[in-house]
Amino acid sequence: MKKIYLISICLLTCVSLFAQNSNVFKIDKNDDLIMEMVYAFPHELKNDGITDGYKGDNIQGSSYELINPRQGDRSLDKYAVLKNAKADAFLVQTNWNIEVVRLNEKKSEIKVTIESALDNRNNQVAGTKVNSTGEFEKELRQFLESDYQVVQEVYETTADSTAITTDYADYTSTADSEFSFEEPEKKTSANLKKIIPNGKTIAFPLNASYFTKKINSQPTIHEFETAVDGKYYSWNLDESIGLLYVKMKNGLEYYSFYTLDQSIVTGLPFNLEMNYSSLEWCLHEFKGYLPQWTQVVEENDDTYLQVEFSTKDQFIHLEFFTDSKNLKTVLIANKPLN
Repeated sequence: MKKIYLISICLLTCVSLFAQNSNVFKIDKNDDLIMEMVYAFPHELKNDGITDGYKGDNIQGSSYELINPRQGDRSLDKYAVLKNAKADAFLVQTNWNIEVVRLNEKKSEIKVTIESALDNRNNQVAGTKVNSTGEFEKELRQFLESDYQVVQEVYETTADSTAITTDYADYTSTADSEFSFEEPEKKTSANLKKIIPNGKTIAFPLNASYFTKKINSQPTIHEFETAVDGKYYSWNLDESIGLLYVKMKNGLEYYSFYTLDQSIVTGLPFNLEMNYSSLEWCLHEFKGYLPQWTQVVEENDDTYLQVEFSTKDQFIHLEFFTDSKNLKTVLIANKPLN
């Protein structure tokens, strides 16, 4: 009986260990399609930020970050837990690496690993100290094995964007040709860095004082009847980039960065670059958010192109010059503008 009992314990332990480490599986799709679906994989706990991927001869990968939706929330317990943790300790952020290896033209191997995490005491935690419950891998696999209609729609949106005008198609063709042009000069804004360190978005709610304190500069105040206190605010962060902040009586709140000259300015949210990030690049970069683009005609007949997409709790509007198709405004709101 003792032997049978010991064997049973060993078997249960092996099954448990296998469940924790069963993060490798195969999909009957090619690696390029798999990666497009990884970028498009929707998740209620997905972080707003977008992380660059990597690609080799037969391997591709990308990080995927899950975060708790609100302070004190333990939604991440469903996907990952700390090893040997105290009852009051839990995870608020997990960083997953999704790696895709091409086995042949029609089959890929996917490896999902927790690289690091953050606990509720703001301590960085190594991935080796975290157990996956297997639920994230299960949801990802179900999505990757599903029909790829979502990815096809993203491709169609991107393809349509390149056909807006003949001039734009010629522009992108030239830019991608073997006769590459010299990288233009780019600049950073010290005040922009103070407002959004590391290029992250700012959580709502906000107020004008937040920006004033960050850059130690008083705003220009404008009258706006439907805004709170009948005012909205603007700052020149430097000679090349401006900032505007509005809080409406209906609860809508947004801030936007806009170009003041032709300089290429880096350091914007989502790795955007003013006067340089193109419409086509943005549609491809943010394909996981299923962006929509439109051409806007203002009352004075001026036109611009606009890309809209939303993250978990923010709404992003990007405006582009009609002629160059380069970025001119980045607007981030707590609600849809329309």
